[in-house]
Amino acid sequence: MSLVCPVGPEANLLTKGPEHCARLNVSHPILSLEEMQAVKTSTYRGWKGATVDMTFAVGSGAEGLQEALARICEEASAAIQGGATLGSGSDEATDGCQVIGCGFC
Repeated sequence: MSLVCPVGPEANLLTKGPEHCARLNVSHPILSLEEMQAVKTSTYRGWKGATVDMTFAVGSGAEGLQEALARICEEASAAIQGGATLGSGSDEATDGCQVIGCGFC
């Protein structure tokens, strides 16, 4: 079983062309902080990264989760409209007051 994960903009699977070569294959799905930072800030082949905060207030319950999911979608859409070709979700704001959005999944 291979753990290789292609990273980067995906071309139309129904066509052939050099744009299919614009992806980076990482040997495993878990990246160190340094590796993730390198991917997020890479300008390889015109890549532009965007990071979205995936946390929400711990005391906000199900309503807070729904609001966070709506915010995450809006921020991701805005990043795409702004030209982002790589997206990553961040849990860096996690602390005693903020938790990761998927913690209730």
